[in-house]
Amino acid sequence: MIKYLVLITIILIIVLFPTKTWEGMNLSLDEPFPGFASNDVGDIRAMYLPGGDTIIWVGTGRGISKTTDGGDNWVFYDRRNGLNQNQISALAVSGTTVWVAIAYDQLVEGELIPYGRGFNKTDDFGETWDSFIPQQVDFAGMIAYDIAIDDTTVWAAAWYGGLIRSQDFGQTWENVFVDSFARKDFEEGYFQHLNNRFFAVVVDTVCPIEKKLKNSINDIAYDGNLIWVATQNGLQASVDLGRSWFAYDTTSGLSANGVYSLAGYTSFSEDDTTSFLCVGVYSGEKEYELPLLPSLTGEGFNYTSDYGVIWDTSRPGQATEEKFAYGIAIADTVIWSACGRGGLIRSFDRGKTWENVFVDTSAKRRYEEGLLELKDEFLCVAVDTSALPATTIWAGTANGLYKFVYTATDSGDTVIYFLEGSELYPNSVLSLGIQKYDQNKIIWASVCPKGVGVPSCSTYKSTDGGETWTSYLGGVWVRDLASLNSTVWAATDQGLKRTTDGGIYWETFEILDTVGQAIIPSNFTSVCVIDSTIWAGTVDGLAKSEDDGLTWEVTKFAHSFKKAIWAGSAAGIYKFIYNYRDVFDTVLNYSYVSHNITGNWVVSLAIQEYDGKKIMWAGTQPTYYGENGASFSTDDGATWDTTLSGDRVWNFAFDDHVIWTATSSGLKRSNDWGKDWDVFNFMEDKDEISKKKISSSEFTSVAIIDGEVWAGNVDGLVKSQDNGNSWDVIRTAVPIGTPGSETAYAYPSPFSPILEGGQVVRIRYRPRQDGPVTIKIYDFAMNLVKTLVYEKSVAEKDQEIEWDGKNDREDIVANGVYFFKVEAPGGQIEWGKLVILK
Repeated sequence: MIKYLVLITIILIIVLFPTKTWEGMNLSLDEPFPGFASNDVGDIRAMYLPGGDTIIWVGTGRGISKTTDGGDNWVFYDRRNGLNQNQISALAVSGTTVWVAIAYDQLVEGELIPYGRGFNKTDDFGETWDSFIPQQVDFAGMIAYDIAIDDTTVWAAAWYGGLIRSQDFGQTWENVFVDSFARKDFEEGYFQHLNNRFFAVVVDTVCPIEKKLKNSINDIAYDGNLIWVATQNGLQASVDLGRSWFAYDTTSGLSANGVYSLAGYTSFSEDDTTSFLCVGVYSGEKEYELPLLPSLTGEGFNYTSDYGVIWDTSRPGQATEEKFAYGIAIADTVIWSACGRGGLIRSFDRGKTWENVFVDTSAKRRYEEGLLELKDEFLCVAVDTSALPATTIWAGTANGLYKFVYTATDSGDTVIYFLEGSELYPNSVLSLGIQKYDQNKIIWASVCPKGVGVPSCSTYKSTDGGETWTSYLGGVWVRDLASLNSTVWAATDQGLKRTTDGGIYWETFEILDTVGQAIIPSNFTSVCVIDSTIWAGTVDGLAKSEDDGLTWEVTKFAHSFKKAIWAGSAAGIYKFIYNYRDVFDTVLNYSYVSHNITGNWVVSLAIQEYDGKKIMWAGTQPTYYGENGASFSTDDGATWDTTLSGDRVWNFAFDDHVIWTATSSGLKRSNDWGKDWDVFNFMEDKDEISKKKISSSEFTSVAIIDGEVWAGNVDGLVKSQDNGNSWDVIRTAVPIGTPGSETAYAYPSPFSPILEGGQVVRIRYRPRQDGPVTIKIYDFAMNLVKTLVYEKSVAEKDQEIEWDGKNDREDIVANGVYFFKVEAPGGQIEWGKLVILK
């Protein structure tokens, strides 16, 4: 897993100077290979079978090991029997499926560089392994350091590769980006953004019903009394300028929860004192990127005449199934709607019935015969009643703009098509705005060539009723327009923009929190000016300004959510919130600056569930900000507490309220939510004869399996059945007398006595008789360096004595070759050699 960062020197030693231990363990031709794969332990996971049996899987630096009997017997898999490479950088288990992330090291110009090599998966307990090598984890540094499984979706946190997922059992993989800037950074190969470098990922389905998520905004309207906001998760309404809100969805009368378009009015005439609001609804998922026609399912219209107390529904064929209401406008009491392939339609009876409006008989014939052209697909509509009794309807299509002029009849006296020969040809008209001030009337139209993309988008302005047009905002997708006197506001994919000089200069607004971080993204979708208040909607909430954009208030609408994906990056924790339709539309960021977590480099994440509570844990290190330590939140990320200051925290495990952590200074346990910690280090095996002992103080993994504590580091695997009072030490070694080790030997060799976390060399021997054993270590000139004595050696049993690389004066010895002599009872003498490389 994360051991690359702290054990790179060990890997270099092993690669350059293989020992008899590794050679002996790799001679077997059985499948799977018997024994424990490597003492370099990474992840530990348990597989619980329906009959009550448990399989324990352990990822190591030399393959993946498996035991079905609690650790008494092991088998392992490496590149010779199914894996892409030998190093296991991450491990996950779901049901009877095991996923492993694979890595390897390669010498490049004399430097050892870690490379990713994709994933392996087994569904039959290791008998066969599938291989998946997506490009995000198949190059130098592009390594998956963590894997999480959510039903059929596999998530992986990859350094340089980003946060990726597969929804088809590993066949294809896609990146999930925190924002458009991260996407651009990855796709253009810069790899400079820290929020593209991920180390940890966890799936959170413990989402309390009262927990809320932010809604994406589709449209904003004012009916003269209430402000209405259309979102992906229903309607929001406010009668007090946004100080309080009322929510409407399918539980309160809407026929669908996706609301795409709005228009309304309130009449205060003597004959009509009612309000009216028309809502275009849909099912499916709204995309905020080109192509310009999102794949949604129209669910018709909802409408209310009593501010939402009662909702009625109409489902005309023009706004259902593959057709839906892109835009709604109201002229007097006539409702107009642009319905894509459903055409331009209108209703004279407040939405009860609808009819198509055709530009000519040819258009009517094409519609009736299902032979639509792009100019028959209507995407937006705006009305101009400033010259009553004449009414002008502007309607944008997928290929040009129509202008309908009505006088005193229901039929258009004039229909003008701005298409061939016009500056708008052959573009899709995506949004319209009508600006009126003094004696000026200006038509604004945002256009994009169909299928080309945002770089070719522009916004056009006409001051002469559409006769001539001037282009502005090239390369910007304008999704909505609003005006107040001479000022025009534009909601764009590159921020909220404003011009006061007719479009020559555009100012862009950032909406920031108190520490200067953007809390509203650049992805704006809608804008509305009500009196002198500016309302702007984004994919991540609603913003309001009552002082012409100088200051802003932000509203995050609420809805119960289904799950969240928490991902640890080099820029803090990111939380992707998924709604009840299993699509995320909210990304939260927790960092050292904004939420006081211990550090911005998040290398481990875990969720603790106890007594109806959920505690989120994160192990962090500094990137520019912060320190080593752990952070935890009891309120789903709103606030964070810290503990273990100064420790690198690589992993967590939980036994009810008891917290276990694998840290740089030992395996630790807390019974009081991180206030105090018990430390377990240098564990010795319960079997005093074997003398097995863990020499490294830095633990990288920990797991609670069937009430037992399992933990691993660079020096082996340990297990405790009594909450840490005693330990079994599991380490691989070549038995004395077998091929590869017929006499005493030392391992690892070379070894470094100065590696962080500690390391020893072990001299393994087998005496023929009981009694004391003396081991003398000599330098290359045969000068005695150290004498080691063990008084309780047992005949015919493999035993080990550790040497820390120091002489009798407790000085670390120099690099070089050293010889050792084993003196056992009965005159037994064994010689061997080892190498020290600091």
